[in-house]
Amino acid sequence: RSRLQDLNALQLFYGGTMLDFSAAKAFVDALEIDPENRNAQYYLKEIVTMQSERFQRWGEYGRILELTEMALPFLPDDPDIRALHDIAQREHAARL
Repeated sequence: RSRLQDLNALQLFYGGTMLDFSAAKAFVDALEIDPENRNAQYYLKEIVTMQSERFQRWGEYGRILELTEMALPFLPDDPDIRALHDIAQREHAARL
C-alpha cells in the first residue's frame, strides 16, 4: 500500500502542484503506512525544501511552519528540516 501511495504522490510531485501541500501530504500518507519508506522520505524532504525556499522569498513563514510541522514527525532527525522549522518559527513570531 505504501508503494502505491508513492506512485500517487510522485504524480502530484511531477505534475507541478508545488504551491499547495497535496504532494507533501501524499508522501506523508505513504509514510503513515510505512514510516521506513525511503522513497517517500526523500521526496518529502525535497518538497519541504523547495516549497520553503519559495515561501521564504515571499515572507510566508506561517506556510513554512505548516509544512515543516507536517514533515518533522517523519523526518525528526533531519537537520535541514529542523533548521527550516526553527527559522520559520522565529520569523513568524517576529511578524505577529
